Formats: sequence, C-alpha cells, structure tokens
Amino acid sequence: YVDLDDEAFHDDKFLYLTSEQSGYKHIYKIGFFTNKSIAVTNGNWDVVSIEGLAGGKIYYTHTKFHSYAHTLAFSDVSNFKMRDYNREGSAKVMTLSEKYIIVSLSNLLSPPSYQLLSNNLDSIKILLAQNDLMDKLSKLSEISTEFLDIDLGDHTVSTLVLKPKILKQGSRYPTLIYQYSGPGYQVVVDEWKSTTALWFRYLIDKGFIVVMVDPRGTGGRGEAFKKSTYLRLGLLESEDMALVSKKMSQRSYIDTNQINIFGWSFGGYVSALCASKWSRYFNKAVSIAPVIDWRYYDNIYTERYMQTPQTNPKGYDTSSVLKYCDLMNSKLLLLHGTADDNVHIQNSYQFQKCLMANNKLFDFFVFTDKNHSIYGRNTRYYLYRKVTDFLLKN
Repeated sequence: YVDLDDEAFHDDKFLYLTSEQSGYKHIYKIGFFTNKSIAVTNGNWDVVSIEGLAGGKIYYTHTKFHSYAHTLAFSDVSNFKMRDYNREGSAKVMTLSEKYIIVSLSNLLSPPSYQLLSNNLDSIKILLAQNDLMDKLSKLSEISTEFLDIDLGDHTVSTLVLKPKILKQGSRYPTLIYQYSGPGYQVVVDEWKSTTALWFRYLIDKGFIVVMVDPRGTGGRGEAFKKSTYLRLGLLESEDMALVSKKMSQRSYIDTNQINIFGWSFGGYVSALCASKWSRYFNKAVSIAPVIDWRYYDNIYTERYMQTPQTNPKGYDTSSVLKYCDLMNSKLLLLHGTADDNVHIQNSYQFQKCLMANNKLFDFFVFTDKNHSIYGRNTRYYLYRKVTDFLLKN
C-alpha cells in the first residue's frame, strides 16, 4: 500500500522527502530543476520522522540502534554527514532555528527533560529537568524493564517486559499484554508514556507483569515487516499475540492461567480477535472502542490496507471478529462511547449481537455521549477503574 506518513520539507533549490523505495523509510534530496534524487540517509533502519530543516541541516529521528530507541540526528544537506544526539531513550524536537534547538528527551521511567542545544546537537543548557516529578516517582515501588526481541519462528517481535524489581521466589504472576498493533505504529518505544506508564506501575504493585508488544504490521523495522498485513488486517497481529502469550507462559514466574490482553481502537480489535479466535491463549481480554468488521470502518483508512469488499471479499471475511464469535472462551470486557467519532459504536453492537447469538457471556459497558477518546471530567479515571477491577477480579 502507499504510506501516507511520508513527509516533505524544502529550501530554495531542493525538496527533502521520505520514501520506502529501498525497503526502509529514508530521506531523499530532489532537485527542483534537475529532478535528480539522492539518498540523504540509508541503511537497514527507518527514519521515524523529519523534525525540521534549518541552517543547512535536516533533523530527524531514526531506529538505527533499535526499533524501540527513537534517536535524534541530523545530516548535513551538502555532504550528508550524520550525527546522533542520543543512543538511549527517545528524543523529539520542540522547536528549532538556524543556531539553536530545544529538544525533549525521555525514557520509559523518566519524564521528558527539556534541553537547549546548538545546531550541532551539543548540549548548552538544561531548561527543565522535572526534578519534583522525579522525586515523586522515586517514592514508588521499583520496577525493572526488559526489552526483548522474541523469536516466533520466521520472525521476531519487539517486546517490553515490566515487572517488580525483585520477584518473589516460587511465585507466579498474572500478566497483561498491552498492544495497539495498527499499521506502522509502535508501543514498544523507550519513551515516557504518562498516564499509561503510571497505570502499569499500579498494576505491578497489585502483582501483575506487563508485557508491551509490537507484532507484524507495526513500524520501525522496514517496509516488509510493516506491510506484511496488507489485505488481511488483524490476522498476523493476533497470531503474534497468541505466540507471545505461549512464549511468556514458558517463563517460571508467569501464571499460565492468567495471561490477559488489553487494547484500544485497533488494539481493541486485536484484543477481540484474541478473545475469540485465539481464546485458548488468553484468560481475559479488554477491548475498548474496537473495529469488529472492516466493512463498518471509514474507507480512506480501510481501503488503503484492505482494498474494497468487492475486490478482497476473503480478506474482509477472515478479518472480521464476527466470524469467530462461537470460539470465544476468554472473559471479555467490552467498552465503547456512544458518540464515538472514529470507530462507530455499531461495531460493538454487532459484536454484542453475535456473542449473544452464540450464548457467550461477557461484560459490555457504554459511555454515554463520549467519543473515541472516552475522556472528560471523571470519565477516563472511571474507565481505568473499571478495567483494573475487571483484571483484579478472581
């Protein structure tokens, strides 16, 4: 499919844009008058985003060192000489000029610090270190982070395992697999995740292991890995979740009867597939605002990855959660906003009808007048309370 995430910047003579023509997303320099294309970056890694063009340099983030580390770098547009800012964590440009840049740098356990740099990415001054927040975080129970490339046979998937700093000897822990899984997206990134990260720490305090997963179809690892799900959304992604569940169950500290999965939007869709088609690998599934059948989603997104129902009927049929309702044996919590402006609640209504027709018990809760983000006043807190209570039950 054609990726609509390509970016373009220009000066007086040249256009700089991203393309996957080499099999990986890289930046190319194209002359306005010559139409000659030259690769500014190259290698078996992706440019995540172009951050800006200033002072004869193009700034961007990339996955050269690992898909989970979004490294800030620049290349001189005259000789393409490259320089990196960070090798660990993830950096983003907040603003830049001819001489100076303000960047944020964070990792999974540390909120962003904001720094002033020269245009050569040399540190000049720390503008905000967020020491007060770091002091508060230091009082929480310690956790360990483990980035893993899990071998699933003919491919690997990036995972991040969060667990207590010290595991109790002989104990087995319930596990939550957290994923989004949408085309080109990544959740396994070493960056501060705000509310989500704090919720993970709360679950770990309650005795859980959290495993974040980027299956086939996600970004940062080249075109072939990302576009392997073309015409069959959800099938490879949910299969990878089942295989990760199987791999994790081989660890001595994992409770094999308590492996659960969580997802929102595309992630909710994959959770619903895991609760049905792959239910033998999951005790519980949380599915928030899920697509259930791609016939019910907007065409600008769906047809990019699936073509039309007329040209790809098998793909639409096999990717529909409704095909697997009779297989659902996982405990399911289904949540949706009645005013969802992205994934219409028709999806969850059709899923409800299908599950009831197959005599499958599940929990379904709607948030009246809430859109796809399900927030406002106490709503988001209420949602996480409901999900947490569901996971902790039994």
